[in-house]
Amino acid sequence: MVRNVAPVRLRVLGESLKRLLRRKVFGLHDARKGDLGRLIYLLDGGQWLGLLMTMPDRLAILAQHLEAENAHDIDGIMATYAERPVVVINGRAIEGTDRVRLFHERFGFGGGGSFAEVHVEERHRLVTADAIGIEQTLSGRHIGDWEAMAPTGKRFEIAVCTVYRFAPDGLLQSEDVYFDRARLREQLLK
Repeated sequence: MVRNVAPVRLRVLGESLKRLLRRKVFGLHDARKGDLGRLIYLLDGGQWLGLLMTMPDRLAILAQHLEAENAHDIDGIMATYAERPVVVINGRAIEGTDRVRLFHERFGFGGGGSFAEVHVEERHRLVTADAIGIEQTLSGRHIGDWEAMAPTGKRFEIAVCTVYRFAPDGLLQSEDVYFDRARLREQLLK
């Protein structure tokens, strides 16, 4: 995993890339050269640190992640995460590949779990250098126990805000998800 390293300690391929690194322009897309991030190899004292990915790479990973969620493809979802992913649901952290996978399966993104027909629809996106925030609508049908509530068979649709952060290799490092649990319960009990 790439850690923060002073630009003066980095050796890269290509003089123009060195200039970009000195200016601390790490994740920009250069239309003339394609995906710049694929060209930046970071070395620290001869030790391989990783490969910086560009914003287009991150956007592609996020699109792949959201498509896999809507397809209920658990392997596809997990393929978009970095080595030690973290998913935070309303402040509760779920850490590590096995636990993140289990969360997705139990919720219903793997085709089973508490909810079926789970669908994430993007409503608005905010892209920054460090993260991508998406306002979404999450919908589905309650078919299994969820937070000590027996299945009701009822459909739900709630607003969700998710902040996605990326590892230097471009994969998802963390996902912070915020939604109104009370609103979800209310819809399931109507």
